[in-house]
Amino acid sequence: MSEPIPSGVPDEERTLIAQLMLGTEHARRIVEFLSYSDMQDPRHQLIYDTISAMCRHQEPMDVGSVEKALTYGGEIAAAGGRDYLRSIVSGAQPCPPGRLLALAGLIAGRAVDPSIPPLGSGPVDHPESPLPAVYLAVDDNGIGWAGLDRQRADERASNAGGVLVALPVIADYRTPQASR
Repeated sequence: MSEPIPSGVPDEERTLIAQLMLGTEHARRIVEFLSYSDMQDPRHQLIYDTISAMCRHQEPMDVGSVEKALTYGGEIAAAGGRDYLRSIVSGAQPCPPGRLLALAGLIAGRAVDPSIPPLGSGPVDHPESPLPAVYLAVDDNGIGWAGLDRQRADERASNAGGVLVALPVIADYRTPQASR
């Protein structure tokens, strides 16, 4: 049996999907690093996978086009149905690019570290990683601070009512990797 999806997570996924269907200049950036498997809600996995394929093929990603693609692929029911798909964009307003990219980053990060909480749930103390990390203070407005100082990031996240996200650095990008 799969783990229950934490409350707040489906709302973040819905918000990201709505923004992609409303049209955003950052869609291609998001599709480059966020995988459908990073989504926790199976309906959102199907919808996002369809949207990302449409983005890669430079096809329109509005709700009508996504609905047609899901229907043509026989996946509209598994994606929650037409009414669910339309409810995702119903009443959605464009959000600032920083928040959109932060949502995508949190969703991708949560696929690696499920302890990352939904936005607005307050600061969290993550276990220390043996790897060096870049720390992000993320709140509803996006990434408010980024740096190598964990304590400072934690203070910023606490003051903003956001969360602390640690992104482990697994290789030094400045040093070329040896050929095998």
